[in-house]
Amino acid sequence: METTGNGTNNKKNEAHNDLTMDQVIASMDAAAAADGKSAAISRGNVVSGTVIKVTSDTVYVNVGHKSEGLIAIEEFTDAGEQPEVGSKVSVMVLKPEDKNGDLILSKKRADAKFAWDDIMNNQAADKPIKAKVIKATKGGYEAYYKGVRCFVPSSQLLDRKDSKPSDYIGNSYDFKILEVNKKRNNIILSRKALVEAEENIKLDKIFSTLQEGSTVAGTVKSFTEYGAFIDIGGIDGLLHITDMSYGHVSNPADVVSSIGSQITCKVLKLDRKTKKISLGLKQLSKNPWEEVGDKYKVGEIYECTVKNIADYGVFATLEPGVDGLIHVSDLSWSGRTRPNDFKSGQKIKAKVIDVNLEIKKIKLGIKQVTKDPWEKVTETYPENTITNGKIKSILNYGVFVELEDGIEGFIHISNISWTKKINHPSELLKVGDSIEVKVLKLDLETKKINLGIKQTHVDPWTMVESKFKVEQIVEGKVTNVKKFGAFVELEEGIEGLIHISDLSWTKRLNHANEMLKTGDPVKVKIIEINPAEKKIALSYKHLTKDPWSDIETRFPIGATVEGKITHFASFGAFVEVEEGVEGLLHTSDLAWNKKYSDPSEVLKEGETIKVLVLNIDKDNRKMSLGVKQLAQDPLIAYKEKMDSGEMLDGKVKSIQEYGAFIEFDDGIEGLIHISQLADERVDKVENVVKAGQQVKVKVIEVNMNERKIKLSMRTNAVASSSSSSPASSHHSSSSSKDKDLVNKINKENDNDGDDDTPEWKEKLGSLNQK
Repeated sequence: METTGNGTNNKKNEAHNDLTMDQVIASMDAAAAADGKSAAISRGNVVSGTVIKVTSDTVYVNVGHKSEGLIAIEEFTDAGEQPEVGSKVSVMVLKPEDKNGDLILSKKRADAKFAWDDIMNNQAADKPIKAKVIKATKGGYEAYYKGVRCFVPSSQLLDRKDSKPSDYIGNSYDFKILEVNKKRNNIILSRKALVEAEENIKLDKIFSTLQEGSTVAGTVKSFTEYGAFIDIGGIDGLLHITDMSYGHVSNPADVVSSIGSQITCKVLKLDRKTKKISLGLKQLSKNPWEEVGDKYKVGEIYECTVKNIADYGVFATLEPGVDGLIHVSDLSWSGRTRPNDFKSGQKIKAKVIDVNLEIKKIKLGIKQVTKDPWEKVTETYPENTITNGKIKSILNYGVFVELEDGIEGFIHISNISWTKKINHPSELLKVGDSIEVKVLKLDLETKKINLGIKQTHVDPWTMVESKFKVEQIVEGKVTNVKKFGAFVELEEGIEGLIHISDLSWTKRLNHANEMLKTGDPVKVKIIEINPAEKKIALSYKHLTKDPWSDIETRFPIGATVEGKITHFASFGAFVEVEEGVEGLLHTSDLAWNKKYSDPSEVLKEGETIKVLVLNIDKDNRKMSLGVKQLAQDPLIAYKEKMDSGEMLDGKVKSIQEYGAFIEFDDGIEGLIHISQLADERVDKVENVVKAGQQVKVKVIEVNMNERKIKLSMRTNAVASSSSSSPASSHHSSSSSKDKDLVNKINKENDNDGDDDTPEWKEKLGSLNQK
């Protein structure tokens, strides 16, 4: 059979469009047999064939041609099919003969042609097609019908707001064909149009059979917070929560049976235009509210049942369909009763406060069942009354106390104790405790009573000044230790503070627990009383004499003392001359002729040394010490040599542009300025002296302040008058004083009768010889 574009074949193809694929193939085979020949093998023709061989990548098909046709096996497997030898298949001729002489066929192209024919014909006949949703794409979804790609806009797939693409992908649906453009290979499908059409048919049927006021049976389909949807013959009707019961309904599921159950409702409203059906359940029974006005009178007390609980109150049922609300403010006179104190199903008595038949609401009250206890509260609990009560609840900031049924008062945390520091009321009180309280303030308008516990007895701080005096020594017990000090209880409810600075005259403390522990008994001196602020300042150190009070007597300036190095600083070493008394040995006072950047270069922590007291600042508790002052200043000797005009032997240590530095045997250095190298003019220092050269020089100036020596090699060198300046004279006399002190020390050491030279003395000697 030949499929061409002529009119005859078009009619045959149109006839085939209503047949299945197998029927088309069979008819093609029959036509070919009748003609006694196979369909023409031309490019684009669709012919029938038989699978004669299947390999891993190729399917061989006999179409009655001189050679078998070849089809890629993926054209079968991609469509989910497995080719079998002997099976019939329709194929399209792609190439009657390729370069290898093979006939190239395509099953996929043939299927597409048949699919397109189906799509075109179904669109013309307004028939749906079943397509499979494959994936989501921009603006919608891709669906395939017999291998042909179609597009379904999201709005046409009945997308729900909460739907996800995964809800649809992989599923097959019936679709209405909205648009076909074969030239652009474009097909647009709609499930929505098909469903709406089917729904309209159902709606027409339902709306033609139902009438407002009639009853109808349906199936509970789903619940929402505002009602339940009931399936009536495939169309949903809404049973609103307000039409479920004449009483209050919080949850639709409390009234309507579970999903899938059968229910009979009354049709309240039909709206064909909006496609809405309103149903009612309560309308099937008599409205109990018609008799409410006669049955329930304002001011009367009735027994009712707790139905449900809300934040703002409790709903109670008087009879089926008639509920009343007990507002949270009407639960108790005290205002402390909460809705969650009740349970669903609980039997209670309530008084009718108000009935509103128009809006079908009844206001109930529990507290109104009893007399308002606040009417006589001013008589029973006037301000300043001391009474008893029971603790009902504890909060962070205070406690509620029940004085009698319906009357509660509040104790703020600040009114629990005069003396104790309370972080939380539960530290002293617990729920259920019976306590004595005093009425501090009564507010009838807000129905509040302020109570106090501490006000039931006298504030002990009002008598503090009569019991304790400044300078008085008292005994107490350490109750709490902080970094800044320790609290000491002097008597029950009365505490004082020992500040960390008042623990010791001499110790440097980082925390008060270095001296005191909680529970320690301790004797202290009162140094300040402040009843207004409820504070007593105590001192531990004032029990003993301040070692700095007579420091100048025990350690006079110029005295030589022995002490232990306690610690170092970059600027010097601290030396303890007695327990708790330290002085500073500055690095500048270690040696006359050498500068140290750190005292640890020559001293060790814990080492005992002798020092000279240089200065005392009693007000600031500071003592200045020196080591170098224990030996004579070596510059004094050079002053004497200058005065005598003695020539000295030295060695050139270094040469500068402006002169040469000369070093003497004792390590002292002096400077010969270039102008003092010779009697005549000198252009370069190197023309007169060389580094390492031995020279004879004369001292012409000694500057004790700057510790500098000026030298000269001129024959007529004269000592500078500046050496005998007031400043120089002062240092000279000071040095003489130091010399006398050193002689005194040496004499004392000689009288000790100890031949062994102490380690500190050896070090001192080495320091002062450098």
